[in-house]
Amino acid sequence: MSVARTHSVALNGTQGVVVEVEVNVTRGASRTQILGLRDAVLSECRDRARAATFNSQHRWPDGNVIVGLSPAWVRKEGSAFDLAVAVAALAAEGTLSQLALQDTFFLAELCLDGRLRPVRGVLPAALAASHVGLGRAVVAEPNALEAAQISGLEVHGLRSLAQVVAFLQGTEIPDAEPLPHDTSPRTGPTRPVRPLPDLADVLGQYEARQALEVAAAGGHHLLLAGAPGAGKTLLAERLPSILPPLDQEAALEVSALHSIAGTLSRDQPLITDPPYQSVHHTCTVAGMVGGGSGRVVPGAISRAHRGVLFADEIAEMQRAVLEALREPLEAGEIVIARACGTVVFPARFLLVAAMNPCPCGRAGTAGGQCTCTPDARRRYTQKLSGPFLDRMDLRLAIHPVGRAELFGAAPGESSASVRDRVLEARARAAHRFAGRPWTTNAQIPGSALRTDFAPPPRQPHRPRSPPPVRHPHRPRLRPSPARRLDPGRPHRPPPPRPRGGRHRSRLPPRPPRPTGDLTPPWSPHEHPHHPAPEPERPARGASAEPRSPPHLEHPALLLAPHRPPRRQHQLSAGARRRHRCGLAAGPRHRRSPRPAAGPPLRRPTPPPHRGHHPAAHGAASRDRLAASPGFAERGGPGRASCHGRLSDRFAGPGLLA
Repeated sequence: MSVARTHSVALNGTQGVVVEVEVNVTRGASRTQILGLRDAVLSECRDRARAATFNSQHRWPDGNVIVGLSPAWVRKEGSAFDLAVAVAALAAEGTLSQLALQDTFFLAELCLDGRLRPVRGVLPAALAASHVGLGRAVVAEPNALEAAQISGLEVHGLRSLAQVVAFLQGTEIPDAEPLPHDTSPRTGPTRPVRPLPDLADVLGQYEARQALEVAAAGGHHLLLAGAPGAGKTLLAERLPSILPPLDQEAALEVSALHSIAGTLSRDQPLITDPPYQSVHHTCTVAGMVGGGSGRVVPGAISRAHRGVLFADEIAEMQRAVLEALREPLEAGEIVIARACGTVVFPARFLLVAAMNPCPCGRAGTAGGQCTCTPDARRRYTQKLSGPFLDRMDLRLAIHPVGRAELFGAAPGESSASVRDRVLEARARAAHRFAGRPWTTNAQIPGSALRTDFAPPPRQPHRPRSPPPVRHPHRPRLRPSPARRLDPGRPHRPPPPRPRGGRHRSRLPPRPPRPTGDLTPPWSPHEHPHHPAPEPERPARGASAEPRSPPHLEHPALLLAPHRPPRRQHQLSAGARRRHRCGLAAGPRHRRSPRPAAGPPLRRPTPPPHRGHHPAAHGAASRDRLAASPGFAERGGPGRASCHGRLSDRFAGPGLLA
């Protein structure tokens, strides 16, 4: 009975756990068992390892082979344990020495002919192994450059199991054919290695360029709304070019996420520029935040960690996808809970969302006519909930650039000059947040804003002497232009004006309020505003003693101007128009009924008082109407309009009979 040990790494999100691989060989039936919390892919490891050992001209242990993966409670997934299991079995058989396996971990998938295939997550696995003291890594040749990004780690990239055995034995390494093509496991397109687009390509859009600079300096999320073709995508693609480059720690973190997702480039395994991810509006929740039926992979928000996530046509996305972004925008990470465990991925990204003003996209554009109904617009904008909009720090309306500005405008600033200002703003923020876990203004919580970065308190109010009382109609005394030019010239104040304002200064002082005798202090005709009227001629039989007008009987009304009494019953222009057209004077103003048949109607005789209803003048008007000639011949009072009785309007042969 013999036992051999080696090491490998299991991944839980971006965190790696070093797994000890033990192989125990006992007498008994020839079989191989794998113990530990494993998935279906790892259960097939025994068949791949045995076939690769036989095809590499080595012997698989006889008897009962038990493979233990500890810690047993950690879930192990994938085919990265194939090489570690095969090497431990050869050590238990006696082909390899246990001393040669010390401080070494193995990460590779085995083909049936013994070749080594690359796996995902080598960078975070190598980082976790280096933290526990393992200083040598044996991986497949395509993963060697990725594992070499960890400083202080000895990396060996080999092509086959035979080369691994020769390396551990210290003998000459035989030649092996490389893989016919790139067989790296990928879940999406690799990140292209190309220069970032320059911001100088954007013509016009000065407000949008300033919004991009503010968003890059403070890490604020941005919402762009505008017609199609206004330049929303053009602006979003150039935002990473003005962001500061990633430091070593951030570069390893971002590269580890892309290594787990399988989107890391083999030519550039370390990402130093801020990543840029663009998602389609048909993206699902799992594609946005991460997940999967088997192994949990990071989503678009995690692949855009410390970079830019561009969501075009965000109003066309599913409501569940938009609501799933609320927690990552606030916390900077995404927690994916499954029955087998919980996975945490970092998701500190800068969201740039773009949308049209309406479903047709022509609302608010010059010369465009929107064809959307109000309900369609409401449903289109209701996709963005209030909590989601609260997390969008900057909202900007984008308008298309005119032809004159497009062909005649000078090129704008380049991304390098704008990046210098952003770096200066980030340096100030780092100095301001020294000793705190924040790096940008957008990361400051509200409690810290109210305590550590609260504005200075207001000064206590000190009572001041009241200003001098100035009449509202009196202009402020200002020095003349000659005095402003010559300060030594003596100031001559203007003569004082009488108090009481511009209009009341011409009037004599108001007499005191009468207390006892109500006799006027002077004759009402002596007042300057009430000149003496012409003496009225007394009527026959009346005394010639003059009498004051009735509105000057009381002393308090001496200064009141004389106004004629208001007519209590006056018809509006509409009422007079209805009367002239022959409408009735009832509350509903209905037209009078027309006769069923008969000769043409004659035009009614206009009333003596045109435009006034007889009933609107009271008893005196009715008396004057009754005294008018022809009133008795018309039949006297009745249901009449301004033209007389209703029957008189349609008087004709045969109508009154």
